Amino acid sequence: ITYDNTVETVRLDSTNYRNEVTVTPSSSTAFSFFGGGGLNIIELTGDANDDGREFFGEDGGIGFWSFSDGSRDVFFSGFFIG
Repeated sequence: ITYDNTVETVRLDSTNYRNEVTVTPSSSTAFSFFGGGGLNIIELTGDANDDGREFFGEDGGIGFWSFSDGSRDVFFSGFFIG
């Protein structure tokens, strides 16, 4: 998905097939990913030591990352962490 920094929210509803998503956290855009019936895998780019990410939730269930560097939250439901 390509977008510019004026987009405030990106939502992706996945299919019933295997889906792999790599997300680059952004200070201007919040992300939400909703898994379909297939195997869904989500990964974050960047360095956890640099962006201060903290994970809340359950791998394979519902969860989100928050960041201390000013990046907006990344939310997911029905995804496994890659």
